[in-house]
Amino acid sequence: MGASLLAISLVSAPAIAQDAQMASQQIYQGFGVTVTRQGDRVTVNGAAAEKAEYNADADVYIQGPYRLVFHKRTGKVRLMKDGSYVGVLK
Repeated sequence: MGASLLAISLVSAPAIAQDAQMASQQIYQGFGVTVTRQGDRVTVNGAAAEKAEYNADADVYIQGPYRLVFHKRTGKVRLMKDGSYVGVLK
């Protein structure tokens, strides 16, 4: 068995699926805002957002006046601007 075949057989299927998932880019739009998420990298209208909070239920990112809440269970992304709730991005 060649070395490359051995290396391929040692990688588990979930690890391959996880790598593919991390590479996918998700785009959410609404309320004049475009949010892009790729793994832990989030941008708001092209500007990088900083991860402010995370727990079992959600990840929260901040960029300028915007606060984005990514809910893990529902997959919804909620947008706040200047401390006021704006709505759910699609």
